[in-house]
Amino acid sequence: GSMVCTRSKPRCKECPLQTICQSYESGTVALFPQPRPKKVNPLRHRWLLLHYCDDQLLLQKRPPSGIWGGLWSLPEIENPEQLEEWQQQLLKAEPEVSLRKKNLLKHSFTHFDLMISLLQIEVDASILIAAGGQVCEETGLRWMPLAQLGSLGLPAPVEKILNHHIDEIYENR
Repeated sequence: GSMVCTRSKPRCKECPLQTICQSYESGTVALFPQPRPKKVNPLRHRWLLLHYCDDQLLLQKRPPSGIWGGLWSLPEIENPEQLEEWQQQLLKAEPEVSLRKKNLLKHSFTHFDLMISLLQIEVDASILIAAGGQVCEETGLRWMPLAQLGSLGLPAPVEKILNHHIDEIYENR
């Protein structure tokens, strides 16, 4: 039966159950079986922080396991209200946001969709100098020269955002 009555091309003329098949009698063979409803992935929203100073970007090494495990990425927060506390705690300063883009990019994973927004923040050189090229080893944060971005492992959506916004930042100078 399963070799004759297939989902895409049923061979009703060869089916031994043709005489008692209600679908064949009513001419509705093409309607069965109905496709399963598409599973809707939950949507998560994150804000990526694009801190930059001269030719340096603030990047964060992701934990070895999990999403984008072991790759370099822009730091992230769940909502913009967390930015002030995040900057105070990790940068010991509160630089001003120069650009805010909501729902910039949607990236799909197997079990969820990620909506990415961006906060672009120009950092004063004194913060970069005080950090000495590195912010905090245990957080994985590090100031990276733009020239080194090509040699780093970056998640595809982060690389896409950086490619677009770095050009935008340095064209406006």
